[in-house]
Amino acid sequence: MQPGAPAGEKKTTEGPYPCPECGKGFVQRLALVSHQGTHLEDKPHKRPACGKGFSARLALVAHQRAHAGESAEPGTPWGPHRPYQCPQCEKSFTRSSHLVAHRRLHAGKRPFRCPRCLKEFSESSSLAWHPRVHTGERPYPCPVCGASFSRSSTLTKHQRTHAQQARPAASLATAVPPAQDTQ
Repeated sequence: MQPGAPAGEKKTTEGPYPCPECGKGFVQRLALVSHQGTHLEDKPHKRPACGKGFSARLALVAHQRAHAGESAEPGTPWGPHRPYQCPQCEKSFTRSSHLVAHRRLHAGKRPFRCPRCLKEFSESSSLAWHPRVHTGERPYPCPVCGASFSRSSTLTKHQRTHAQQARPAASLATAVPPAQDTQ
């Protein structure tokens, strides 16, 4: 949604190729076609380590490389490749769009506004999940304890606490038993 846009109106961004599903605009038609895969429910390419699914195999490969700290850009050497550097703080990014969003923080720009509470965001993705604050929707339940979360990334972080709790218990089971009295 654009700042001040009525509830239910699709967000639009600049570009001659708009996505009919979400309104995001793209400069290249091929980028639009690639983006449209993100709206598909069937995401057959899954990363077993985190469970995240992708409609395109190349998106999964880029995701795996990001986890490994490798370049997601084809044809570039392995290792972090961050050619987009902020001139104010020298932080660098793998994508120009990430630099653009980062620079908004320095400028204090928050062009994405919730029509309900008027809270402003520097990134459209933050506005996309924000309505769950108002509705109380928490569509990501933890399969271990049942706690639910409004973002999948928060669930992923939460699940790590279960993994950390399980490790000490496992190490106690293999610990050397205490010495017995020989009296």
